[in-house]
Amino acid sequence: MTELGSATLEGARARAVQVECSLIKGLPSFTIVGLGDSSIQESKERVKAALAKNGVTLPPYKLIVNLSPADLKKSGSVFDFPIAIAIMAECMKASIVLKDAVFLGELGLDGTLKHSNQIFPIALSLAKEGRAKKFVVPQESAEFVCKISSAEVYAASNLQEAFSLVTSENPLPYEAASDIDSKYIEIDGVKYFFDTEFELDFAEIRGQAIAKRAAMIAAAGMHNILLDGSPGCGKSMIMKRLRYILPPSSTEEVLKFAMLDFLDGKEARFRPLRPFRSPHNNATRSALLGGGSRDGQIGEIALSAGGMLWLDELPHFEKTLLEGLREPLENYRILISRVNSKIEYEADFLFAGSMNPCPCGNLLSKTKECRCKDSEIVKYKSRLSEPFLDRMDIFVQMEEYDKDAKADVSSAQIFESVLKAFEMQKRRGQSVFNARLNEKETKALVVASDAMDILAQGVVRFGLSERGRVKTLKVARTIADIEGANEIRKVHILEALSYRKRG
Repeated sequence: MTELGSATLEGARARAVQVECSLIKGLPSFTIVGLGDSSIQESKERVKAALAKNGVTLPPYKLIVNLSPADLKKSGSVFDFPIAIAIMAECMKASIVLKDAVFLGELGLDGTLKHSNQIFPIALSLAKEGRAKKFVVPQESAEFVCKISSAEVYAASNLQEAFSLVTSENPLPYEAASDIDSKYIEIDGVKYFFDTEFELDFAEIRGQAIAKRAAMIAAAGMHNILLDGSPGCGKSMIMKRLRYILPPSSTEEVLKFAMLDFLDGKEARFRPLRPFRSPHNNATRSALLGGGSRDGQIGEIALSAGGMLWLDELPHFEKTLLEGLREPLENYRILISRVNSKIEYEADFLFAGSMNPCPCGNLLSKTKECRCKDSEIVKYKSRLSEPFLDRMDIFVQMEEYDKDAKADVSSAQIFESVLKAFEMQKRRGQSVFNARLNEKETKALVVASDAMDILAQGVVRFGLSERGRVKTLKVARTIADIEGANEIRKVHILEALSYRKRG
């Protein structure tokens, strides 16, 4: 019997699978067992065609391929490659040198090894958890897998080349550049990468100084932000530019962003630009939160992990969907429970929402008359519950568009402040952004005595909950970081309180 290592994806986490191949006496047949889905059952035909093209004739025996553990559901075309190699080794009585490697790849009918979007997420998951170090993959996939610093990669372009590689005495690993090609800053020996190519620039926005400063604070501390304003005042322009001023990313985060691209069926760019997702308000529950009728498929909130999730026209989303966001906004994870699976995804993102003050949008306008009835306005705003709004860190009621206002600040200038705040957080020894500080870390923040007095007064005056009080303190810490202050002062608390929703 020949045995090789492989893996399958369960959500965003890889599960190790052993591919066992055996030839036994019986009527000639080819059977794959081990709870494989239709894509794995179809691999029989691809494998047989590829083997025939490479001069491998199956002997007149019963060929059984087992995918172990047998009670784990398996899917994907990445099993083509290990199945074919195991059959070749069994038929030729050859010994596989790289027995501790993980084999991943799809087969063409001519024996060509093809890339699959599952390969990088599987390799990253296994390497990150220390469950595998060596990977044998198609040539195209090797360029991506080599980005994982702990991975030892072996690559081949076709089945015959791969078989020669894994049966040779001293197989040579694949060599490729593993560094992230981007600007970076180094703090305590760790590199943090960033882009300075602002595809959309804040310099294009006229006026809205308060909203732009709020966006800078939100980016610097990864705080949730909600913009309220009349149509055309610049809400969407600010949100679309917010993603480009988000903080730098570590190597691990860049790899995670690439993994999310692969899971979403996209081509990964391995750039430090953080994820940005903006689903339409007609998105289904499964599309936004994840799930499906049978399996726990990844949703928009998990695909935005480490980045930004923007919901435009917030009250037009179904209320049940917005309430479903409360758990990930608090715990930064989401559990998808189905009959056949229970999968947990990371959901640590900056939430950004934008909305009009009323259904017609003219409630705050100085030039247009609001056409909404009081009952319509109440119904419109009631779609956002108090528990949901309490999870917002920053609220801004925007001014009307002023054609005579000037563009006073660029994205490059704002990002300099974000970078300054980021460095302060890291040099304090924080492993997370200010918005993600736990209770113990929040209590350890250095706050001036008069600032604490102002915060206590603000809690009483504005009726803040304990969550609201803590969020105000965290926003104040980010403002202090932007200003380069080691201590949270009275002026920082006052500005943070100005961003709390009242009434």
